[in-house]
Amino acid sequence: MCEVPRRSWRRALHPWRVVLGVFALACVVVGALLPRAVGLVVAALGAALLVAAVLGPVIRQVEFGFPSGVKISTAVRDREEELRRVFEGQSGELELCAQLLLDDPATAKRLLEAAWSRTTSTWRGPAAPEIRIYVLCTLVQLSIAELRWKGGQQGSPAQAQTTPLSTLTFSERVVVVLRDFARLSNVQIAQITERALEDVERDWRQAELAVAESGQPGGTP
Repeated sequence: MCEVPRRSWRRALHPWRVVLGVFALACVVVGALLPRAVGLVVAALGAALLVAAVLGPVIRQVEFGFPSGVKISTAVRDREEELRRVFEGQSGELELCAQLLLDDPATAKRLLEAAWSRTTSTWRGPAAPEIRIYVLCTLVQLSIAELRWKGGQQGSPAQAQTTPLSTLTFSERVVVVLRDFARLSNVQIAQITERALEDVERDWRQAELAVAESGQPGGTP
């Protein structure tokens, strides 16, 4: 299961926000004690400061762990655009990984788009580069499901190409792509594929051996 980051108010709040929040609350309290006209202005200023400078940034980073589909929308007006910018900055690498995992370019593109769509609907953390690992995890899960429904076949014989990757099992292929092209560690790959670390390391050794026996350059020292 691909895990989204667990965020909390405590991690999102910074000291300067706490100070600013106290000041804003003080304005609201003082406004309630002042004459009506002046008090309303001071209280309104405090409330606006509290929402704009404190609650807004916090809500922007946190969705309070609610289930997907139940989201705070106050300060998430351009969240999807931020996520999109992060994705576009990593799209070249993600597209390469998708194409290496799946022989059919059309299938690779479709599953990568599906992985990104799922990410935008479930990601609860900030728009940060760490999204890449979640997208890769989702892409692997979708690829496994795709192959299961296709009976383990990657593509039609006409699409088959003889490459070092094509000689590997799919589990070995996943390890090679995530390690060599996505630059993930064996521990991260084990978490993404929900496999034991020993199994991932064994697949890596077998992949290197298969490439060496095929007489084609590949693998890393």
